[in-house]
Amino acid sequence: PMIFILYTPIVILQKLTGFNIKPLVGLYIILLAFISLALCHALLKNILLKEDSYLKSAIILALIGIFLIVPTSDFGQREHLLCILGMPYVFAAVVRAKNNTISVMQASLIGLMAGLVFSLKPFFLIPIVLIECYLMVARKNIKSWMRIESLLMLCVMIGYITYVFMYHPLYFDVLMPLISQFYFIGNEESWHTMLFKPRVIFCFAIVVYYLLFFRKNHFHELSRVLFLSLVGFILAFIVPRSAWGYHVLPAYSIALILTVIYVYSMWSEDIKRYTLKKKEVIFIIAASFAMPVMIFSKEVDHIIRFAQFEDINALRAKIKTMPYHSIYCFSSMTTGLCFPLVTMNKKAFAGRFPLFWWVRGLRKMENKYGYNNLPVNMLRDKNFLIDSLAYDLNHYQPELIITFKEDERLFLPKGYDYPAYFSERDDFKKAWLHYQLLDNIGSFKLYRRT
Repeated sequence: PMIFILYTPIVILQKLTGFNIKPLVGLYIILLAFISLALCHALLKNILLKEDSYLKSAIILALIGIFLIVPTSDFGQREHLLCILGMPYVFAAVVRAKNNTISVMQASLIGLMAGLVFSLKPFFLIPIVLIECYLMVARKNIKSWMRIESLLMLCVMIGYITYVFMYHPLYFDVLMPLISQFYFIGNEESWHTMLFKPRVIFCFAIVVYYLLFFRKNHFHELSRVLFLSLVGFILAFIVPRSAWGYHVLPAYSIALILTVIYVYSMWSEDIKRYTLKKKEVIFIIAASFAMPVMIFSKEVDHIIRFAQFEDINALRAKIKTMPYHSIYCFSSMTTGLCFPLVTMNKKAFAGRFPLFWWVRGLRKMENKYGYNNLPVNMLRDKNFLIDSLAYDLNHYQPELIITFKEDERLFLPKGYDYPAYFSERDDFKKAWLHYQLLDNIGSFKLYRRT
C-alpha cells in the first residue's frame, strides 16, 4: 500500500485542479529528485575534500541522469522512487562512517524519505541491513544504528505497518497469502535469463572490479558503503529471481555512481595536475561508460518500437471513437497496455485487478501438478480469484473488455483464451453471458457489454 500513500498528493492535486495526471506525476517526480539532489550535494560536502570537487560535480551529474534519464520507461516505478528518496540515506551512512555530523533537519528529512521508500518492498531492507552492520563495525559501536535518520526511518516503518494492520487488514489476511502463493512463482525467471541481461551483467562487472582492482585508499568509506548498497540491491532482485528492468534499477544506479568514482580514482592525480588533455579525458569517460550508453540506447529503441507497434496504435485510435465509458483489461503481461488507454481517454477502469498477475503463477502450478490436480489450498485460491473477477463484471459492469491475445499463447493452455479459461467457474460463465465479441484488432480482442 505504500505506493498509494506516496502518490496520494498527486491524486488529491489532480482532483482539486482537474489537470491531466500525467504531467502532474512528472512534475512530482522532478520535485522529489531536486529535493534529493540538494540533500546529496550537502552530504557530499562532508564526504569529499575540496580538491575532489570534480568528483563531487561528476556524482551530482550522474545522479541527475539516474533520477531523470536512466529510468526511461520505468519512470515512477517503486524502484525509481527508491533511487531518488533512498540515495540521501546511502550518502548519510558514508558521512556517519567518517564520524562527521549531519544537521538535525537534514537527518530528519533523510530518515523520513528513507522510511517511506524502503518500506515499498520487503527486499529493499537488504541493503539497509548491510549498511547498518558495516557502520557498527566501522564505528566499533553496536549502538551506531541509534541515529536520528535511522531511528526516524524505523519509526516510519513501524507506523506504516501499524497503519496497514489497522486500516487495511485484508492486505495481510487475503492479499499476502495470494502473493506468496502465485505472484513470486509466476515472476520467477530462469537463472540464465536473469543473469545475462545487460543491466545485470554491468552490475556484476562493477562488483568484480571492486573486489579485484579497487584500491582501499581511494575514497574508502564512500566506495565501501556504495559497494554494500550495490550487493544489497543485487540480492533484492536475486532473491525473488526477477530481474525486470526496473527491478535492477537501484543496483544499476549504484553501479553507475561507482563507475564515476572508479574512473576518477584512476586519473585523479592527472586531473588535479591538469596533465590530461581534453581529448584524453573525453576518451576515458566514453570508454568507461560505453556499456551504459549501449544499454540506454537499446532501452530507448525498445520504447520507440513499442510506440510504433501498429496494434497498440490501432487500438488507441479505436478507443477514441467508441462511446464506452468503462473499460476492463484481461492481461497478465503489463499494466502499460490498459491504463494509458483509460487515462488518456478519460475512461473509468471497471475492476479490481490492474493485471492478472496471479494467472502466471497459477499456470505454473497447473503445469507442475497437472491441470486438474492442484493442491486443495491452491484450487481454493484459484476459485476465489475467478469468482472475484465474476463479481467485478456483475458489480462494475464494464462496457468494454479488452483481452491481449499474446497472453493466451504464453500463459494459457493451448486452445484456451481468458473467457474460456475462467468459464470453468459457473459465476464467471453467467457473468460472461452479458458480453459478446465486438472486434479483433491485431493482438487484441474487444468485447462489449450487451
